[in-house]
Amino acid sequence: LFSLPFCLRILPVKQFIAYQNRTGIRPPEGERHEFGVLPQFYADHFGWENMARTVSEVYTALAPEEKKDCVVYGSNYGEAGAVNYYRKKYDLPPAVSEHNNFYLWGPNSYKGGTIIFIGVSEEDLREEYASVERKAVIVSEYAMPYETNLPVYVCSGLKLPIKEAWGPPRYI
Repeated sequence: LFSLPFCLRILPVKQFIAYQNRTGIRPPEGERHEFGVLPQFYADHFGWENMARTVSEVYTALAPEEKKDCVVYGSNYGEAGAVNYYRKKYDLPPAVSEHNNFYLWGPNSYKGGTIIFIGVSEEDLREEYASVERKAVIVSEYAMPYETNLPVYVCSGLKLPIKEAWGPPRYI
């Protein structure tokens, strides 16, 4: 029973943090990234809907002609998966990614028009797009640190043909 909160989400987040601090126990981490106040198994339950809602706000503000060929690019499969999962609840175009199996599925319907990037550096985007505009920042208090404070960019004017631009993952 003592270790159950480290295996199952049975405590509300603030109670879990207090419990973890009192016990001094931190489960082993499976990632090579910085960690927040929650272990990854718990932190990965936070931030996805907020991400989808924020991206939807950016997408909704686009002009109708920008929406025609628009997709969302998630820098990892979790981000792309979250956008696709919440597409019915929020006004969102399909998401693509070059991470894991998303890479095999290709750029989907994207032909090189408008693309919304989640968590990719502006410097990288400027190398491939003529227009790069930062539109929002996704903040999720309890998510993993690498899944919060994510910039959201709207880009257009792909400088390469899409078949050349879609390659091995670059933004991870």
